Amino acid sequence: MGFMESINCFLGVCNINPPPYRITALGNYGAHIEGVVKVCDLNQDKIALFVKGGKIVFYGKGLTLSSYLEKDVTISGKVEKIEWQN
Repeated sequence: MGFMESINCFLGVCNINPPPYRITALGNYGAHIEGVVKVCDLNQDKIALFVKGGKIVFYGKGLTLSSYLEKDVTISGKVEKIEWQN
């Protein structure tokens, strides 16, 4: 049993499946996103990412992809708004 599964069981939610993506906000100065399928829009004011089930859009100033691995993306810059779109 992994760490997250142990925590879920401790909280009494063992039967909940893990989400297909995960967002970790780093204050308003960036974010790390796991489970990215594709980058669909990229500029300094907006970064849009396809994930399973929809699209996540980050709005802000000076946004860049500081890391882009297989399914993980790290965004740097001043994040002002995060929006989910189906």
